[in-house]
Amino acid sequence: MKYTSINIQGNLISEEILQKIENSDAQGQQGKDFGFDPGTNLRSEIEYAWSKIKLDWKYFFERIEKLPSSDPYGTSLSRKWMTSFFSTLGFELALQKASLQGDNQQLYTISHTSANLDGFPVHIVGFFDPSHPEKNTLDIRSSGGTSRLSPHATIQEYLNVTEYLYAMATNGLVLRLVRDSGRLVRMTYIEFDLKRLLEEDKYSEFTLLYRLLHTSRFPKTRQEEETCFIERYYQDSIESGNRIRDGLSDAVKESLVALGNGLLEHPDNDALREKISHNRPDAREFYHQLLRLIYRLLFLMVTEERDLIFPETEDENKEPDLNDLLNGIKRPTRKQKEIYYNYYSVARLRRLSQKRYLLENQYTDLWQSLMQTFALFEPGGTGKKLGIQALGSELFSHNAMPDISSARINNRVLLKCIKSLNEFEDERHNLSFINYRALDVEELGSVYEGLLELEPLFDSENGRPKFTFRKGSERSKSGSHYTPEDLVKPLIQHSLEYLIEERVADFYKGKSSEEETKKKLLDLKVCDVACGSGHILLSAARRIALEVARVETGEQQPNPASFRHSLKEVIKNCIYGVDKNPLAVELCKVALWLESHNPGEPLSFLDHKIKCGDAIVGLAHREELQNGIANEAFKKLPGDDKDIASAYLKKNKQERTIREKSRQTVQLTTETDHKLMEQVRELNKLIENLSSLPENTPEEIEKKEKAYRGLIKSDALRRLKIMADLQITPFFLTKTEANKDSLLTDSQYFRYLRGETRITDELEIKAIDCDVNNRFFHWFLEFPDVYQKGGFDCILGNPPFLGGGKISHALSDNYLNYLKWNYVNTEGIVDLVVFFIRRISKIISNKSFLSLITTTTVTQGNSRRAGLQFLLNKSFSIVYAIKQKKWPGKASVEISLVTMYKGTWNKPKYLDSKTVADISSSLTNEEDYEIFHLKYNQGKSFIGSFVLGEGFVLTPAEADQLLINPLNSEVINKYISGNDLNSNYLLQNSRFVINFKDKGIAESQNYSDVFKVIEQKVFSVRQKDKRKQYRDKWWQFAEKRGKLYSAIKHFNRVLIIPKTSKYFNFIFSPSDFVFDQTITVLAIQEPISFTILQSVIHEIWARRFANVLGGTYQYSPADCFETFPFPQDVKDQQMRILKDIGNDFHEQRRLLLLKLKLGLTKTYNAFHAIKLQKGISTIKLNNLHKETIEKQSGQEVWDLWNHLQKTEGTCSFEDAVKGIIKLRELHVEIDKAVLEAYGWQDIDLRHDFFEVDYLPENDRVRFTIHPDARKEVLKRLLELNHKIHAEEVKAGLWDEKKKDTKKNYNYNEVNENESQYKMKL
Repeated sequence: MKYTSINIQGNLISEEILQKIENSDAQGQQGKDFGFDPGTNLRSEIEYAWSKIKLDWKYFFERIEKLPSSDPYGTSLSRKWMTSFFSTLGFELALQKASLQGDNQQLYTISHTSANLDGFPVHIVGFFDPSHPEKNTLDIRSSGGTSRLSPHATIQEYLNVTEYLYAMATNGLVLRLVRDSGRLVRMTYIEFDLKRLLEEDKYSEFTLLYRLLHTSRFPKTRQEEETCFIERYYQDSIESGNRIRDGLSDAVKESLVALGNGLLEHPDNDALREKISHNRPDAREFYHQLLRLIYRLLFLMVTEERDLIFPETEDENKEPDLNDLLNGIKRPTRKQKEIYYNYYSVARLRRLSQKRYLLENQYTDLWQSLMQTFALFEPGGTGKKLGIQALGSELFSHNAMPDISSARINNRVLLKCIKSLNEFEDERHNLSFINYRALDVEELGSVYEGLLELEPLFDSENGRPKFTFRKGSERSKSGSHYTPEDLVKPLIQHSLEYLIEERVADFYKGKSSEEETKKKLLDLKVCDVACGSGHILLSAARRIALEVARVETGEQQPNPASFRHSLKEVIKNCIYGVDKNPLAVELCKVALWLESHNPGEPLSFLDHKIKCGDAIVGLAHREELQNGIANEAFKKLPGDDKDIASAYLKKNKQERTIREKSRQTVQLTTETDHKLMEQVRELNKLIENLSSLPENTPEEIEKKEKAYRGLIKSDALRRLKIMADLQITPFFLTKTEANKDSLLTDSQYFRYLRGETRITDELEIKAIDCDVNNRFFHWFLEFPDVYQKGGFDCILGNPPFLGGGKISHALSDNYLNYLKWNYVNTEGIVDLVVFFIRRISKIISNKSFLSLITTTTVTQGNSRRAGLQFLLNKSFSIVYAIKQKKWPGKASVEISLVTMYKGTWNKPKYLDSKTVADISSSLTNEEDYEIFHLKYNQGKSFIGSFVLGEGFVLTPAEADQLLINPLNSEVINKYISGNDLNSNYLLQNSRFVINFKDKGIAESQNYSDVFKVIEQKVFSVRQKDKRKQYRDKWWQFAEKRGKLYSAIKHFNRVLIIPKTSKYFNFIFSPSDFVFDQTITVLAIQEPISFTILQSVIHEIWARRFANVLGGTYQYSPADCFETFPFPQDVKDQQMRILKDIGNDFHEQRRLLLLKLKLGLTKTYNAFHAIKLQKGISTIKLNNLHKETIEKQSGQEVWDLWNHLQKTEGTCSFEDAVKGIIKLRELHVEIDKAVLEAYGWQDIDLRHDFFEVDYLPENDRVRFTIHPDARKEVLKRLLELNHKIHAEEVKAGLWDEKKKDTKKNYNYNEVNENESQYKMKL
């Protein structure tokens, strides 16, 4: 960093923004912005301030060495000097005689507030503490005071519990600007070293201080905080960080390709090209070596800028320190440090990359120089000569890049790559240097996301290999997304924070020693089961390390060196991670190394803590070895030979039956378990020995790595692992002739388990191969030290997002079949995250936490029942949840946050930031009710046809052309989709579709010109589909929905609703359409049902039980319609009212859409606009700009006004407003009439505009009924659902043996006679 007296922590204001402020390129840097009179020269004002402050400093500094007895801490002296300092910057400080109170009712001792900034807090303390003369007084609790916190911690906590956004703290020697921080752990402030700045006459840096901290930068009132200059600089820094992240990700991808091809193209690298021609290395291994090269560069860039290459250097002109000599410590000299930075450092290459004349093709000296630099950090390398300690570990091992380290690359390629990693383009397309000192794991997260999108391969160009990427499927298959910091904070706050508080409580009460407390903290076991680039793990490690450092140092804000030392200890003892992607595992280690590296020490050994594997595929506990081979492993799946699968299933069933009935089962089980326990004990001893090995030198790291390799090859681990692999291998082998001999059944498995028979080499090889391909992960073997203490204390994570319907396609049918067997009660479609939840529940100890980010589907349907509800039934409690939140990054998903505790929870529970008595599995504070499907609703609701192939769909022009031949009208139908209903104001089809129904291929070919279209546009698409029936009958719809069209064949019209929509609106539609799968079709044509379904009564039910996709509700027939309790015993007069209101509403709404020329979604946007009321008119809106209308009346009013102005043939704005108000009135009439049909007139609906908590945070206002009324209506509907179901059961309607349950309903008769509302079940 270019500034020597400025220290940025947590990237509060980025260096890029500081440079803009210094150069007057940032906003608010004119004289008028500082409140000066027009014509005032800002530079002159700064010069005057500098001269005055210099004089004040001289007076202060002359007196700090001889403090009077009346001021032993220098507090009075500091306050006198700093009050004058702040006055020069425009602050009007007032001394606070009483403590300030936070919103939490706690008192905070803060010395001053600024009268002209609405009480802006400024804390001025003494610069000296007699008990700790060597420490910064901002970071320690004063030995002479009563404050429970250090000055910095006091001001930080005060900000966190009040509405103030910024504050300053100073001891006269340093000055810190602090912000209300969203981070739990990392200190977030910008610090000015006043002593260095003023003693070394750093006027340019004082200029920056003045431009940044002048009183005009801060809000005059708390209402102005979001618009003040300092907050704008903070937000600009965030945007700058986002650009850096995107830029770094792109730079890494470009550098990988450039370096790869630079190596392949260089004439001296024949040996490398020869190896590649024999696929040694293959593209993926070559890619991994290139990645390690990039990781090495990034690591050294960061550690060089943070000055962490060398420990504290020795002055060659002074005598060596006696303690160093006694301890055998030889510190590097300043000369050695200069030699490294001038001739070996990556910083040197970064400087050279700016010199265009060095971009030469003929020389490779810079590449060779870089390899020599790397060798300095490799074990046994040349680093000792320069006083550099080898780093070791896999990143800097000798064999990290075996194929490329001995090759050559020209200076041009290397320097261009270094340049791309060194700078980025700002919003004005100006180049700025990346500040690697402030690089956070967020930047590595962006790299990780970028790498997931790539699949490496070797192409060929002019007979030579060429390295390139194609778009990979790893990210879509895994559903992986990098987790932003804003989501990590609450995960830790509501889980790990409790565990830390428990362990330090006695220490702060004086009941526990430093060593005891530190041991308690370092005994914590924290894991992320899908760790990605390590962001969540690192945040957890930081939080524990902060507490460890506080205990060790007695400082609330420990110095960076102490914090790093603690962080390294925490990572060594507490942190565990698993990820299926080996790239993620390696990057996670790099992130942990970067943050915890201490100069002069090797990198920690992490292979036994951060591992590659599939967290949900494998055994959790030793006892599971005795489950044997499951019958489900032989279920017939696509690709299996039916006869072989059936034969092995029969054989396995017989063997399991015999074993379970055997008298010897209990005895054999006990004996076998005893043997297994002995093997596990042996494994635990090996782990204990490994963990006890020191890690202070590269040699010790190498010894530990060797011991770990020995552990992996040990008989104890090898035997246990092969038995665990054998148990699940049958799930992942196709049942074919080729695999017959490798299909292990139950009895043979137990013979192996009991040691009666030796496992054949062929079977062992097959199991190992299956393990490698599927990354089996057996938790009790991978982390036996954790299992010794009962499991993990806290599991944090952001498991992959993958819908249940996509698992088999993305990960295979075998994979899904295994999950369904391994995790009981996961029937139906269950999202992938549920399996992670279930796995976590098995590997945590009692009184422990799981705290996760999930998709909102975890609160719905089968996913809810199989996940959260399953755990609630197993003594877990949900203690914190955010039901629905938009993902803050690029991923277009709605998420939930949930923390569960294993055990009885007696502390407050938090739901959507509010304290509640309890939290249900649907993440509400209402009890979860099980609802029943109702027999009378069955057979009436359907999903539309799944076409699968855009070639089926025709534009009107294409349809007209084909319909010239009258014969083709038999196979061309009108085709309506959910988008037509949501967006087309005519509520009719915009396209046609080719529909051969059940016709065979020969009959379909009779329509030759139509069949030709399908053959050309659909055949190739369908042949790529994994489902055989879709490939074989490619000319037909993938899912024809025959039951739907059979049910409505005698209907003139049907009720339809978009399956996915912002609003629930039912429409009567002609029945002769082909309905797309984006439409739910109801075999109903009478208006009474329409009135009931269109009412808020049904909407409450549907929203409560609908699924949510991307923040949008899905109207599912099974969940929303088949369970809905229609009113019973409705009187004739009420039915006539319902019928008339329904007909009137349907027609009035249709006419309004025609007048507005707006689809349903945009019309209902206006319907729910709170500012769209009587009195708003064209006169008021004329001549107003878009921004003004949106600010005064909302975006929806602008959208409607703008649409009517631009669209010909629409009504006036006034008529539109009247029409929408009339529509609201009709909705009120419908709701009241339906409520009366239920007999619930005692409920006061109180229609108005309300915020509803089931919608996304930024779109919650709706014209609806009062929240209390919603709760009461839902309660009564649930009771009615249970009542009707009980009556159906009593009547025998759910007895499958009775004939009447198989009865086909006469839909036409039922609907026309309206009998369902008269029927008393």
